[in-house]
Amino acid sequence: MEDEVKEKPKRTPVRVVATKGGSSLVEWGERRAYIPASSVKGDAVSDLTLSRGIPYGVPWDDLAEGLAAKMHGVGIWTTDDLAHNARLAFQTARPLSLGALNRFAYEEG
Repeated sequence: MEDEVKEKPKRTPVRVVATKGGSSLVEWGERRAYIPASSVKGDAVSDLTLSRGIPYGVPWDDLAEGLAAKMHGVGIWTTDDLAHNARLAFQTARPLSLGALNRFAYEEG
């Protein structure tokens, strides 16, 4: 019988945004997700854990391609962020209307 060699799971560098209880909100690239806090080892998390994480934020790219990067870049991830930073969201999402942003955000989130 041949010895099976297990491959080491791929790990992705992350930034821990917040931890509460047993969950951590992590960011990698332009994505965020909630994962078990115990899954964060140093500054990296397995790709499998990230793929199973609970996505954070409104999927802005479903409204307009490239919008997520712009919104995330100015700190607008959720419907609460949109409500508190409507002017910034409007400036960021030109030429979309604020009404379209609000409708989309509240339908999705």
